[in-house]
Amino acid sequence: MNPSTRLTVAAIGLLTGVSVAAAADNSMSKTKTANSSPISQSSSQPMAKDMLSLTSKQQREVWEDIRQQGEKQKAPKGFVAKVGAVMPSTIATHPVPVSTANDVPALRPYNYALLANNKLLIVDPKDKKVVKIITG
Repeated sequence: MNPSTRLTVAAIGLLTGVSVAAAADNSMSKTKTANSSPISQSSSQPMAKDMLSLTSKQQREVWEDIRQQGEKQKAPKGFVAKVGAVMPSTIATHPVPVSTANDVPALRPYNYALLANNKLLIVDPKDKKVVKIITG
């Protein structure tokens, strides 16, 4: 093979490799944008759901743990605490404490708000909807 043919073959190979790499990068970017997260999503972090099922024992544990740590807030006039209700912006929500999440792992992806009327609201942080109400 003469030197100019080798150079031509090498140039074609290089351009082909660059094109393939660019196409792969573009494909990954589209996938990432479509999912709004990296392609390799970690399954170690549970996803919040619209409903949360806890045993009576778990509810008592959660109530006792958060009641001791949380600050009670007064709900704004007109807000009715019920499953599916959207939290008003005037009520601060907080991540479930690590100790509570260790005791009841199903609570890891959620936030909470402790109301002055002794209601503990478990809230989906993505859409701010109440998924569970625990009373004391």
